[in-house]
Amino acid sequence: MQISAIRPYNRPNVGMRPIPKNRPAGIKDTGIKNSLPVNFTGGKNLLFDYLNDTTLAMHQLEAQRLDLDLLNKLFNEQFHIPFDLSGVSEAAAKVIGYCCFHTAMIFRQIKQPLPTMIGIEKVAQESGEGITIARCFWGNRTFPIRAVTFNSLYDWENAIVNAKSTSNENGYHSSYHFLQTTIHEFAHNAHFHHLYSKFGSPDPAPGYTYNPKVYDIMSKLNFPIYDKDGNITNNQFISTSVRNTMKESSGYGSTLLPELFAEEFSRAVIKNLDPVHLTLKRNPFPITTTNKDFNSVLYETWEGLIDDGQGLI
Repeated sequence: MQISAIRPYNRPNVGMRPIPKNRPAGIKDTGIKNSLPVNFTGGKNLLFDYLNDTTLAMHQLEAQRLDLDLLNKLFNEQFHIPFDLSGVSEAAAKVIGYCCFHTAMIFRQIKQPLPTMIGIEKVAQESGEGITIARCFWGNRTFPIRAVTFNSLYDWENAIVNAKSTSNENGYHSSYHFLQTTIHEFAHNAHFHHLYSKFGSPDPAPGYTYNPKVYDIMSKLNFPIYDKDGNITNNQFISTSVRNTMKESSGYGSTLLPELFAEEFSRAVIKNLDPVHLTLKRNPFPITTTNKDFNSVLYETWEGLIDDGQGLI
């Protein structure tokens, strides 16, 4: 059985792109039993929220019991991923490590790739903008492609216990769960890996460091929809209709197409997460909503189908 990250819909009025039956449509079978699609209605699951709230103190305690030496050995020797949390306090490193460990276990559970490295960087807050918490790299910068880094200036020591109170409950993020940030960034990594694998150069060297096809796609997907003042930009890939459709995601998900994917990916995972053991109770895929255009934009983003004149983007 194959499971798609995004379930495509027929779009007779927008030039439907044919999808061959033998073409992988997204994330494959995870092996999780009792698979159910995730249908977003926009409502809140009060029981789910309550269980998450009551386990925050427990997870904070468990994080501080974490053996960082063993965690470093796990990532570096077993997962073969450079893992370096130096640059923050021990308490902060334990929280970041705790979140990375459980997110890595989730990604292994759904058979998705882990980042190429995990590290710490210092990212100063720019005037008029919120602080950068973490990020995943897709282009040629200081860190390798698909590296995930965490900002040393963020209050990681209290990130678990303050997960709800410090979140933007106005819907800026798809969830206030303390794993949302790491799942979001790991989702970017899976997305970038999928595009590089699909269009070539899935390995770290030599072509993986720069692939013109993927770089062109990522540049288009990351073309700003709004400027720093919140004004609409002249984005030739995003129509007014698509921009309005994206607003059905979180506030952050409506800012860029890759953020839309990462926000909905993390939403799907968290809604199917056991709040105590932090493992998936059900398969979170396929991601479906009642809005066919939303599903199409999400699918086209995952597959890198942009600016080909056949879809919505």
